[in-house]
Amino acid sequence: MDGLPMPVKDEIVYIFTTAANSKPAYRRGILDLLTYPAGHVQQFSYRRSDIHPSLNKLAIAANERNAVVIFVDMDQGGATYLPLRRVNILEVSPPLASDRQQDPEERVKFFLQLEDYVEYRKSVGFRQWHEALSPLDAVREVRGGRDRYFVVSGPNVFSATHASELLSWENLVTAVSQSSRFRDGIFLRLSHLTPYRGQGPEVHLNPYSHGPRSYPLRPTQAYQLDFDIFVKPSTTPSRSQSPVVTLTCSSELIEVTKPFQSVVSGLVQQCAILSCKRTIEKTRAALSIEIREPIEAVVNTANPVLLLEMSVSRGMLWAFVVLVFFGWLLLSSDKEAMAAISCSPALWVWLAKFFGSAFLTIAAVLAFRKLPSGQG
Repeated sequence: MDGLPMPVKDEIVYIFTTAANSKPAYRRGILDLLTYPAGHVQQFSYRRSDIHPSLNKLAIAANERNAVVIFVDMDQGGATYLPLRRVNILEVSPPLASDRQQDPEERVKFFLQLEDYVEYRKSVGFRQWHEALSPLDAVREVRGGRDRYFVVSGPNVFSATHASELLSWENLVTAVSQSSRFRDGIFLRLSHLTPYRGQGPEVHLNPYSHGPRSYPLRPTQAYQLDFDIFVKPSTTPSRSQSPVVTLTCSSELIEVTKPFQSVVSGLVQQCAILSCKRTIEKTRAALSIEIREPIEAVVNTANPVLLLEMSVSRGMLWAFVVLVFFGWLLLSSDKEAMAAISCSPALWVWLAKFFGSAFLTIAAVLAFRKLPSGQG
């Protein structure tokens, strides 16, 4: 354990998962966990019998909501623990603590908000965290290679990550690619959507509401999606080629370009552009990112789906309505009306019609840029 941070005193929840070839959903869950940017919500489910009884207090104890997902790699030499990512448990459904009779076979969903990647060191092997996590075997009641519990609590052996997100991810997937289960894996890392050409900060996810979080988009705007791909170096010619990434959107109002190389580096770093058409309707869409599997009938790539919500901002709609209202009001003014409030009605009528025309022109520009067509 040379070079790893010293343990700290607080306790966190440890969520263990496996990746046998016969369990494609588990494998996909691990790969997706390594793909989505921080803030996204992913669901893991376990039977009540797999959750340690001491975690019944999780429903009311806020200090127990920090967790880490652990990948258990199994080979002929036994198990190896590879911690993947810190998460925050936002919700447990149904609650662990309940007055009703609980069926041990009932499935419990954990809604996990993704946080930082666990930090790995390139100079240490992929088993570098195993010894620090092995004491949890006593809590998990591991006997004869069988585990009784997959969700337990224990002392926090992790310190804050100091490396950049990209470097942390690259070191982590390098370690995971050395495991027996993901030697042929293709690893993907998505960044948050940003305005095209860096014209503003990254797009913030919508607030959490009992499920996946979505990105709010605006009509007529363009957004950029950056992503990185890691493939373990191989002497096989077919494996040395860059994987082909396909992006598909469920709505015709959002056009997606083909991915193209954005940065020249050792990693495959590409990006795609999302162009939003004009509309006033609130549009929900799903953006699917797919990579062709390197081996048939075995899940070795992630299949993330980004949820998108496109709508015109309320401020824009109100600005349009107010400009049209005052524009027509000023254009409809006449000398008789102005004579009651001014001794120079002709001048005031001219000014009213000038500003009314200006207001309607601005409203027309807003309508041309923001309001409906949906055709182009």
